[in-house]
Amino acid sequence: MNEVIVTHFDEVVKNEIEEMYSENLKIWFNFESISIDDVRNIVAESYIKERKRIFIETKQFNHVAQNGLLKILEEPPDGVSFTLIVRSKSILLPTIRSRMGIRYIKNRDRTPPNIEIPNLENIDIEKLNKILEQVKKLDREEVKKGVEVIFRNNIEYPWNSEDLERFTIATRLLSLGSSGVRVYLMLLLPFVNRRK
Repeated sequence: MNEVIVTHFDEVVKNEIEEMYSENLKIWFNFESISIDDVRNIVAESYIKERKRIFIETKQFNHVAQNGLLKILEEPPDGVSFTLIVRSKSILLPTIRSRMGIRYIKNRDRTPPNIEIPNLENIDIEKLNKILEQVKKLDREEVKKGVEVIFRNNIEYPWNSEDLERFTIATRLLSLGSSGVRVYLMLLLPFVNRRK
């Protein structure tokens, strides 16, 4: 059976996903963003005669690539199953969502080590300075995870559109190699200023 798994993908989740399936052969494709050439490679792999499950993990999935995969997802070769792994089902076209079961896997502890995760309703300048000192000691992946955890741990916060946009910008800046300290300062300082 083909399905979509919605999760924040990492090695722990990959191992958990592999244990969920009985197929002996598992083929993994991992993309930041899938191109039409990537789709052609996936389709070609699916027609190699053997039973297998093909996992496709991506952060971005444009409509052209999705439409390119649609036919193989609707009518896969005998013995071939597909699992799409995405962070949000909203990036998928309705035609794909309607043809595949959707499963959610909640990540285990994604809190990076040695960083305080603030409550945005009561963050002050002292807490911000402490967090910025901690961020200096983190590697790039831990800094990215920290932004995700701050958002998830404050999900009840009364967000405005500017707050949400700052989280999106923070993630993009970190992907482009920006300094973690600068990104956290841009992200968190407006919450500190609201308390004044």
